[in-house]
Amino acid sequence: MGKTRRARAGGGAGGASPSGASKAAAPEREKGAQELLGNDAVQEVVREQQGGHDGEQAQGDIWDLLSTDVTDIDWSWANPSNWFGRGEEINGPSNPELDTPALDTPEISTPEITTPTVDEEIDTPAVDTPEVVVDGPAVDTEVVEEVVKEVAEVDVAEVDVGPPDLALRPASVTKGMFGALILRGGGEIDIKSSGAADASSKGTVADGTACEVIEVSGEFAKVAYRNGSKKDEGWVHTSVFSNQPRLFHDDDNKELMEDHTWTHVGDDQSTTELAGSDVEQGGLADCYFIAAMNAVGNANPDFLEQSVKFDASTGMYKVRFFEEAGYDRSTGQKKTQEVWIEVDGYLPTKGSSKNGAYASAASGKTQWGAIIEKAYAVWKGGYNVMGDGGYGSEAMEQLTGNPSDYSNTSSLSEDEVIPYFTKAKEQGLAIYTGSHSSMAFETQTPLTGDAEKGYSGKVKQSHDWNHMEPGTVTVTDTSGVVGTANDTGKEGDKKAGFRGRDVAAGEIDFKGNEMSIRYASNKGPEDASSLEVAGEFKGMLNASKQVIGWHGYSFDKIVNGNMIQLYNPWGSWQPKPLTPAEYLTYYGSLSTVQVPQAKGNS
Repeated sequence: MGKTRRARAGGGAGGASPSGASKAAAPEREKGAQELLGNDAVQEVVREQQGGHDGEQAQGDIWDLLSTDVTDIDWSWANPSNWFGRGEEINGPSNPELDTPALDTPEISTPEITTPTVDEEIDTPAVDTPEVVVDGPAVDTEVVEEVVKEVAEVDVAEVDVGPPDLALRPASVTKGMFGALILRGGGEIDIKSSGAADASSKGTVADGTACEVIEVSGEFAKVAYRNGSKKDEGWVHTSVFSNQPRLFHDDDNKELMEDHTWTHVGDDQSTTELAGSDVEQGGLADCYFIAAMNAVGNANPDFLEQSVKFDASTGMYKVRFFEEAGYDRSTGQKKTQEVWIEVDGYLPTKGSSKNGAYASAASGKTQWGAIIEKAYAVWKGGYNVMGDGGYGSEAMEQLTGNPSDYSNTSSLSEDEVIPYFTKAKEQGLAIYTGSHSSMAFETQTPLTGDAEKGYSGKVKQSHDWNHMEPGTVTVTDTSGVVGTANDTGKEGDKKAGFRGRDVAAGEIDFKGNEMSIRYASNKGPEDASSLEVAGEFKGMLNASKQVIGWHGYSFDKIVNGNMIQLYNPWGSWQPKPLTPAEYLTYYGSLSTVQVPQAKGNS
């Protein structure tokens, strides 16, 4: 919050979609809702045979490959010859029958040749070349010819070079990088006690373990990673490190990243049959971004399709966004330019369940939305940055390159609401709207107790998801014995105290909706019912209409000509159709953008 122009969406009750494998699992949903909304060396050999070097060099490289039984190669990182990404040469065992000794070649003396004039005959003396004697065992020429023949017949495309490396690798690993430990082909990854090649093992971690690089020494990196509910450290070879965007922090311990594993999503996830509702928000408070994708995809799916390019030769994706590139004085608008972000197909998953931790695909759809979300996280500095909330209007601008038309719903009258949405829909605009972050709960008198021991109680809420908003709660004594007390909380706090003229001590648990307060000098009203509690709440703003607070939505359609149907990016808990009055009560921001035509389309 704290912005005067428009409200951030994401975080609070509606930021992240309910967690848990099943969206019907109420306890998990409620918890989530209350939280903020390879061996490159061998590959290089093959590439060289396909035109990277001249024929002679290629024969030498392919011989190294053929003299190694590739089916028995140890693909683990611990094998020094398999440190993918390092570019070391792979040397196979030599063939004793073909070990050719060095040739001792005597100097050849060539007599001077005198060039005659054009009128003279050219008399070229004979050159007496001495016989070269090889000092060593005889070479079996038949064996050599047979080997050369076999090499010439090898189809490089059929050579088994092991599993492909589908993870994005940095040119160099440096301190401060975030990413994952990913072994080409999968498998447990050994954690060493130091950066020495012969260091002892501390144990293993799962393939795809998220980590942060905290030190680099030569070919080894010291990484910090999550081990249960604690942070652990150890050394790995830099070749197993893949640069990935930082995960969101753990809700209970912000020094830890969330307990997610990076898992490869599979083959090409781009699509030619896109719909805005294909992508669903996960356990990250980026409703503003997912709802923006929903809106842009609904308005012009062809354009959004072209935002994702898959390279089958590398398994990598490039995703298009738009960034500011100056100001056009003639139009009074910002200028933008395309920026393409490269990512691989690894996505955060929930531990062993392998369900998507953040954005995921609707049933039967590809993961194009999760790929775009990941690229946006890379561009913006990590999932931890995305998960702090944002602006749907800005997200639509960055997805389309066109300026958003932002307005506050307070500028609309009830009679203007339906015509506004109808016209925007007819014009093919992407439409995004955000609900209020919080609303006032009903003033109540939930406290019991006395002046000597203090007072305590629990505020009743209209829905189980709802909790008190930090910085808004007051306790007022209607009898006038003590002054008003205010909570000391700020956005994001779970607990806080009370301050006021007569307050001696107190505590408030915002998510638990519980509080206690004691006044100085044993002051206090004789009847605890004189203490009125007021404030604001976050969560489900209207339970019967399923309107979630501090949440981004895309516009779906007009129902019966007089009601508005919005779309929740969770893919579930869809709001009921709203009258214009209800819409203006619960929603504060409204943005539209013209989505460009797809390239090649008129």
